Amino acid sequence: MLKLFALLVTIAIFISPAAAAAPVKARVPGGIGILLIHTGAAEKAAPLIIFKEPSLGRIAEIGADRFPSLSQSVSSPEGILPIIVTSKKSGWYRIIYDDSEREGWIEGRSSQQFYRWEELLRNRPVSLIGGLRKEFYLLRRSPDISAESITSLGKGSRVTALNVDGDWIKVSTDSRTEGWIRWRDENGRLMIALNL
Repeated sequence: MLKLFALLVTIAIFISPAAAAAPVKARVPGGIGILLIHTGAAEKAAPLIIFKEPSLGRIAEIGADRFPSLSQSVSSPEGILPIIVTSKKSGWYRIIYDDSEREGWIEGRSSQQFYRWEELLRNRPVSLIGGLRKEFYLLRRSPDISAESITSLGKGSRVTALNVDGDWIKVSTDSRTEGWIRWRDENGRLMIALNL
C-alpha cells in the first residue's frame, strides 16, 4: 500500500501544472537559406502543396498562415513569409513546413525569392539572440571557437555582417571593431536575429 501511495505522489508531481514548466522553444534551424514568399491576395488563397519528393508523393496543402514562425531570428515586412530551405533541386525547394521540423518539397514560383545565407547576411545588420552560452557572445580574432577573444557582445548587440565563413561571420561593431562570431551553432540552429 505504501508503494502505491509513493507511486501516486510521484505521478501527481510529474503531471501537476505547478510542477510542469513550459517547454523551451528550440532556436530556428538554419538550413541552406531562406525562401521569401509574397503572401498577397492571390498567394494567400492558394495553399502551398508539399511533396515527399519533387512532384512525387503529395504530403499536404498548407496555407501561408500555418508555417512555423521564424520571428525569433527573422523579421520580415508585412506580406512576406520567410521559410527555411534545407535543400534545392531543379526549381524545387526542400522546406521545413511545421513546428515539428518536418520537411517536404515545394515547387518554386516566380513570386518567390530564394537567398543562400552567405548572400543574405553579407553587409546586413544582425544581432545575437538571448539564451546562448557565454562563449558565443565573444567577438573573436578568427573564425574558431578557441581563437583569442577581442571583446564580449551583449544579447541584442547590433553588428554588421561583413563576410561569411561557414558557421561564422566577420562583423563590425558600432565602434568599428572587427571580429568573428558564430551565426549558426554546431547543430545548424541560428544564433542571430536579422530584419529583411
